[in-house]
Amino acid sequence: MILIYSCNKKIEVYKSQINSEISNITTVEDQKETLQKVYDNSQQIVDEITNLEKNILINRKAIYAMRAKKDSLAISNMYRVEKYLEKFPYPTSDNFNEEETLSIYYAIINDFRKSERIKYFETLNDAYKNGSITKYNYYNYLDGIHYLVLGSFYKYDKNNSIEKMIENMYPIVAKAIDTSN
Repeated sequence: MILIYSCNKKIEVYKSQINSEISNITTVEDQKETLQKVYDNSQQIVDEITNLEKNILINRKAIYAMRAKKDSLAISNMYRVEKYLEKFPYPTSDNFNEEETLSIYYAIINDFRKSERIKYFETLNDAYKNGSITKYNYYNYLDGIHYLVLGSFYKYDKNNSIEKMIENMYPIVAKAIDTSN
């Protein structure tokens, strides 16, 4: 009982900190700083895990610990992104660099919770249409959702372009999401 209370208290503290951080964003520079923070947090832990995996037999316990930390960080980053998107639109390459525009995409695809990944289906579709994320990243996102909702990856067709596969996959994924909710 004490452990549950302690975990809930920590969650409330980090949510409060993030809410304060997002409410204090007043400039594009503040937005950039927040987005860069999400990107750097994600990339740092991925780099650490990749480095540990170079010697997987010796670092097995450390890898498990880092993966748990990654899951915790994914929840924190996703909450930060959620609050950011409630206040601001998805960043475009007009005002933000590649890492800043990708930070939201990475937070979404790295979140292990199906509900959170599905929640941003239209947001990422719009980001793809306006050029904020590449066709390869969008295809990867759609394919991941296809797997989460339908239980299989989309059948890759080397005779079709990525754009054509996205065009074919989008309605399948959209319909599957509608019926799963």
